[in-house]
Amino acid sequence: DSGKKKSATSRVKQDCVPGGLSKAFKYAGDVETATTITAMEDAIIKAEDTNGDRMTAATQNVVFKLCKYEPRKLKGVKCALQIDPAYVTIVTLKPGNHSVSLYKGLIFDSAEREPLPLARENLTHCLGAEYEGIKRGYFFVSQPTKKRPAGEGENSSPNSSPVCKKQKA
Repeated sequence: DSGKKKSATSRVKQDCVPGGLSKAFKYAGDVETATTITAMEDAIIKAEDTNGDRMTAATQNVVFKLCKYEPRKLKGVKCALQIDPAYVTIVTLKPGNHSVSLYKGLIFDSAEREPLPLARENLTHCLGAEYEGIKRGYFFVSQPTKKRPAGEGENSSPNSSPVCKKQKA
């Protein structure tokens, strides 16, 4: 044993999508979305209605349907170091299938207690192999809330709340 820390790929990594994504939203100040992702972790890991695709289960079935964000596919971005730091973003690293979330120049990995600075060597560390780029990813944009103009109607619609919808028990 060389005393080196075990890499992410040497551990069982089924929770990489919900784990990193939840941490990134929490860091961004959206505790409610982070809590919703954590509560839906088992459904994301099973990804039954997305043919086992955990990223689609998280981005479409949880963050889009239950929370206030629209996932947008990264286009033309081949390296995580090129990603706009203003948005919570989830990417699948290559080689392999490990996903991490990024926000404000930080990497949020389910296997790490604290975020790591966004740097090639830290992406390699998270991946457990030499980082070669990203396979795919999504960034999250706040969905507009439906607001009535001032003075129109006395009661606002209970469905126009910008917070995550409560999940059914």
